[in-house]
This record gives sequence, structure tokens and C-alpha cells, in this order.
Amino acid sequence: MGLPRWVGRGVGLDVHRDFCVVAICEDGVVRSAGRVPSTPEGIETLAASLLPTDRVALEVTGSCWEVARILEPHVNRVVVVSPDDTGITSARAKTDKLDARTLASLLWKGELEAVWMPDERCRILRRRLARREQLVHSRSRAKNEIHASLQRRLQERPPCSDLFGVKGRQWLAGLQLPLEERESVDAGIRQIEFLDAEIAYRLRTEGPPDEWHGDLTVGFKFTPKIMLMLQDFTTVSMSTNNRTFPAWRQSVAEASVVYALNDKWSLQVGLFSTVWTVRTNTEHGAAVAVWCNF
Repeated sequence: MGLPRWVGRGVGLDVHRDFCVVAICEDGVVRSAGRVPSTPEGIETLAASLLPTDRVALEVTGSCWEVARILEPHVNRVVVVSPDDTGITSARAKTDKLDARTLASLLWKGELEAVWMPDERCRILRRRLARREQLVHSRSRAKNEIHASLQRRLQERPPCSDLFGVKGRQWLAGLQLPLEERESVDAGIRQIEFLDAEIAYRLRTEGPPDEWHGDLTVGFKFTPKIMLMLQDFTTVSMSTNNRTFPAWRQSVAEASVVYALNDKWSLQVGLFSTVWTVRTNTEHGAAVAVWCNF
């Protein structure tokens, strides 16, 4: 289902690496409105010239989400569309001005299908996951190059399950290989070590908010050896405007039985479950613990 026809202006943007071409459709009449630099300052200047009732359409490109983020506070809506849904890619006459005018006209007529637009937190997570996927692919390529070097020299299978673990790397270091293959294997190991560190690294623009922890434990001893224990673990984070780490709350309740094996050792067995939660995961499971009196 397309967007309904809009009574205000429809603004079409044809976004390029260095500039954006602008077109405006008002009351069904389309006109070109020049171009602006594809820089934060240029997009801010464009946003300041738009009306709060305007709607803006642009196609999915590498920089479209940043353009949309800058424009969103200044207009009624920013619509990001797939190039396959606009018909621009198959048009006979294709120029920057015509593409922008087509977007503006289709937006004003309500004939555009908007793609899903992630919020800022989701955009950050998607970019980081895409980066991690690239690193994993690079590590796999380096490992495959080492396997290829061994296969070229008719080497036997390694005596361990993980060729790139501690024992596997010791085995690789002890192999007698020609100089060019030894260089390939050593270079691959260096790449894998670097990529392992990069994959394990976690990026944060800011730290998570401070937290308040409240734990409550109540025990009922029915016999000298058996005690019923009820516990509550509550965590409440402080208020924050950080969209990467929003404020969250959680309360986990646990019920368990503690059995005294002797004067020194006791065994605790119980179940725990999340009672309430806000912006975080729930957890359910079993707990086993050993107590030592000293």
C-alpha cells in the first residue's frame, strides 16, 4: 500500500557522493530547486529551507540514513524508498534532475512504498554487526589460505581438532615448508591473531548507566538440616538519554532448598525466574550451589 496523497509539498532528493539534487512538487506542479553539497552543513542548510509540513523522498544509498537523520526533525516525514519501486532505474531518460523530479512527483501523488527505517540504536547495532561480519569473513579467508598451503605441499592432517588453537599453531610452527609457503602460513597466522582481537573488541560510544542493586534473602529453617530460602535480586539503572544504553530494570526471584550434608558442607538447589523487566531480557532456570561453613 502506497503513501496517501499529501496536501503539502513533496520534496525529492537524488543523493550523490558530493551533492544532492533537489526537486519540489507543489499542487501537482514539479520544479527543480538546484543542488546542495552532500555534507552535514549542506544538508542542514537544505533542512532549514524546508517547511514543517513538507515530506521528503530519497532512494536507498550508502548515505541515505544520515541524510534522513538530519532532515527528520525539520519536516513532517522522510520517506526512504527502494530504487526498484520508483521505476527510475528503467526510465529511458535518466538524469539527476529528472530522478529528483520523479521522486517528488511520486511522493506528492502518494505512489511510493517506504522501506523500513531503523531507529538510531538499531542503525548503530546493524553497522557494528556488518563490520563484525566483514572481520569474520577476512579471518575465514586467512584460514583457508593456510589450509591451501598445507594441501599444496601434501601435508598430513593435523594431530588436533583445532588447527588454529594452541596445539595446532605449535604443530604449524614445527612443519618443514618451503620458504614461500612458510611466509604464507606465518602471514596468515599474524592476520588471524589481529582479526581475533578485532572481533573480540566491543565498541561503545558511552558507558552504560549507573545501576542500583537491591538483594533480599529470607530463610526458613524447618529442621536442623533443611532450610527453605527465598531471594529477590532487583537492578534499576539510573535515568539516561543514551540511546545505545537506555535505562532498564529487572527483578529476579529465586526459591531454593538448602540441605546440610554435615557440619561443614551444605547443598543448595533452586529455581529462579524474572518477575518483571523493562528494556532487558528475561531469565528462567535452575541454580545449584555448594556452601562451606568456616
